[in-house]
Amino acid sequence: MQRTVEIAEFELPRGRITVGELMAMEPAGWEHLRSEINLRRTADPDRPLARCHYCQSSIYIRAQATRDGNVPMFVHFQGADPECPWFAGKNVVPDDARAAQYRGHQECALHRWMCDMIARFLEMDPRLTKLSVDRYLKPQIEERGRYPDVYAELDGLGKFAFEVQLSKPFAFEIAARHRHYQAEGVSLIWVFRALDGELPQGFRDVITMQRGNAFLFDDAAFNASVAANGLRLSAYVEADSSGWRKPRFVRLDDLPRASRSDVAGWRVVD
Repeated sequence: MQRTVEIAEFELPRGRITVGELMAMEPAGWEHLRSEINLRRTADPDRPLARCHYCQSSIYIRAQATRDGNVPMFVHFQGADPECPWFAGKNVVPDDARAAQYRGHQECALHRWMCDMIARFLEMDPRLTKLSVDRYLKPQIEERGRYPDVYAELDGLGKFAFEVQLSKPFAFEIAARHRHYQAEGVSLIWVFRALDGELPQGFRDVITMQRGNAFLFDDAAFNASVAANGLRLSAYVEADSSGWRKPRFVRLDDLPRASRSDVAGWRVVD
């Protein structure tokens, strides 16, 4: 187990949380805190949601992998005071971590196939007015745009960005994308291929952002899309303690958008 910040001072009214209290939380509780911290970091880095009790440097929640699953720990962000007794050394720069993960290859054949198939089924919708795959999306409000895996505009329904995720996404990137697309009025949908075994924490972060929902373009969704002549996704809703509820196929029309003030803008209607 790596060294951890022992006491975090959260913005009031939450207040002080010890690492013991953090580790005693249910995953849904600390994953929510982790998302809130990362969202604040992307929106206003000079006003952190949580600080180290000792040195007042901003901190985040790292998921430490153990034999018993992920364990949450408080860790300083890059640039913290190295004299702090709870300082654990320099963090990996996100770009370096991303390069190591992909080994210089940002996309694999399965990823490309999923993007192309999602785009092809979207093309079958007569409401479609704009569609692109892996192209720069010029921003309307933000200073810089993004390269969504698939981008679509449907008349009367809205703007959609699909992010196909096969490998572990990075927490700060997840938060940044949610904040960006929410500001641009674009509905972000993360799409997985499978939910096998113990999910990486990055997948858990995405599901937390989507309020307990996971959307898959698996073989079942592909076959349903073929039969319906239009895009269908397998929707899994997380149960409180028993894993996943029975999946069902959903269309974009089945996913009502929450208020624009809510970054996690999707929920499956029960």
